[in-house]
Amino acid sequence: MTNKFNYKDLTLNSTKRAYNLLNYKATTTIEDLSNSIILYIISFIRNSNDIKNIRLISKRYYRLLKDIPFYNEYGYLSRILYFNRNKIPYKLEYYDIKFNRGTLQNYFKSECFLKNSKKHGIHLVYNKENEIVRREYYRYGKLNGPKCEYINNRLTKKIPYLDGLKNGDIVYFNDISNEMLVTKFLIDIKIEFKKYKCNILITHSQFSNNYLNGKTIIYYLKPYQKNKIKNLLTFKLNNLEGSCLIQEHDRILKLNFINGLLDGVQSVYTIEKKLKCLLHFREGKLDGPYKFFDSFKKVEEGFIQNGSFNKLLTIYNTVELSKYIYPLSYNQLDGEYIERVSLSEIRILYKRNRFVGKFMFNSIQDGESIDFQILNRNNFEYRRYKFGKELIIFKKHFGKYSLNIYNLEEESKIDELYTTQSSTQTSTIDSLLKKYESTRTILKLVNYFKF
Repeated sequence: MTNKFNYKDLTLNSTKRAYNLLNYKATTTIEDLSNSIILYIISFIRNSNDIKNIRLISKRYYRLLKDIPFYNEYGYLSRILYFNRNKIPYKLEYYDIKFNRGTLQNYFKSECFLKNSKKHGIHLVYNKENEIVRREYYRYGKLNGPKCEYINNRLTKKIPYLDGLKNGDIVYFNDISNEMLVTKFLIDIKIEFKKYKCNILITHSQFSNNYLNGKTIIYYLKPYQKNKIKNLLTFKLNNLEGSCLIQEHDRILKLNFINGLLDGVQSVYTIEKKLKCLLHFREGKLDGPYKFFDSFKKVEEGFIQNGSFNKLLTIYNTVELSKYIYPLSYNQLDGEYIERVSLSEIRILYKRNRFVGKFMFNSIQDGESIDFQILNRNNFEYRRYKFGKELIIFKKHFGKYSLNIYNLEEESKIDELYTTQSSTQTSTIDSLLKKYESTRTILKLVNYFKF
């Protein structure tokens, strides 16, 4: 049995479907759709202004859209504002972007609450691992309450606020160095600072109007020296002012400051409280007399002016009973140099760091005195005096040599020699002196001066 195809019925059915499509009218509107379908449609919108406008269409959409998402320029979610007519303030969430397995993903960054478009209430900030890194409290847009910061869920900083101003103890924690810093504020004005290490107070400073003002005490860190003062400083407007006591290594410094610069007498002591030195400063520079001591005995004293040694520099040696006096003028020898060692003394005259021809030697132990003067290359005078015994005078006067020898015990002149020989032949004078070796002890001139 075969079925025949009815082209007439096909044409009639097609015509009816086309007519129905042309004259189709929806039996429902978008208002008849369920809330879940409407929210699904709106979720494809990436423009925050469009979402705000949708909320204004009707009361249904205003109630339906309780939150407004905001997107960045790349289309990623940046924040969400939650509206709830029964609860004020509104909640605001912030989002950021992170890489995860080669793809960009949104992650929850922070959340807070708004009241009258201002932060009001708790504000939490998270890291990429969803750990809290900051917790703070607001009241009408101003910080009000403790602001806490965390690292690896451990508190590292705590700052109290009152109406946006720091007020109370600000605490910093450092687990690596085991330190804690405590700064006290009164209505945003710093008034005190303390530093602890291993739960031991090591620094205590006073402030006034955010400036270091008053005493700053530094304590020893070691437990057996707990509460023992190491340094005592005095500040005025962040500058050291007045008397300060500093102990470092094996020295104790007693210093005086004016406007942050050393000024006045500065003292240095040993740990045994023995005076080591006294220095005079002026506007931060050495200026004035200074003295050094060793076991309560003075070993050096001098004068410094404008950074240069001036006047007399004296060095003492208590072991060998010596004393050295340097006449200085701006770091140059200028005057009579004196050297005393035991019972002997040497005097040498200098001018502008050059020897100017006068030399004196005195020995109480040997009972003799030598005076040698060089006037110029053609004139000099040598005197050797043996206390109570003899006097030798050797001169050169314009190429003419003279030698006078006096026997002070007999109060008479032993001999008088003259020569007009040149200075290269002075050895003959030395040979003449040998004639008197049998009657007296003579000190050869060549031992003191060689021509």
